[in-house]
Amino acid sequence: KGGMGQVFEALDLRLNRVVALKFILGSNPSQRERFLQEAQAQARITHENVCQVYEVGEIGTRPYIAMERIVGQPIKEVARSVPREDLIRLVKEAATGLHAAHRLGIIHRDVKPANLLVRTTPDGIRQACLMDFGLARDLDEQHSLTETGFVLGTPAYMSPEQAQGAKA
Repeated sequence: KGGMGQVFEALDLRLNRVVALKFILGSNPSQRERFLQEAQAQARITHENVCQVYEVGEIGTRPYIAMERIVGQPIKEVARSVPREDLIRLVKEAATGLHAAHRLGIIHRDVKPANLLVRTTPDGIRQACLMDFGLARDLDEQHSLTETGFVLGTPAYMSPEQAQGAKA
């Protein structure tokens, strides 16, 4: 559970795979629209270091995002137990995922240790995976639900421009 949403593990019965279902906590129209924009932005990114979005939908009146289930730990927890070289590689992987987003005009705006999970691949290799595009801005969108002057994100991890409410 985070500030804007709650995630559950679920079974996709049609494809017989485990997924993560993210629901928004609120129900006002602007939250719903922002939630859809999050899914649309994240779904455009196809990169091994970015959590994949599979679909959006509603259960009753509650919108959800069905996405790749990432079994891992936040990088902050992993950092205590891995060699420095592995940690550097993981951060580099996260940066390549961010770069893939930036090439598409998607700015994450909430990069922090809690949104960077480290999973273990079937080959036994640790891999970074960028999560939670809830505050992302798609530069290709004609309108934005976040306006200049509003401060969004986690203060300890914000850029100075973001903390000042500059449009990003």
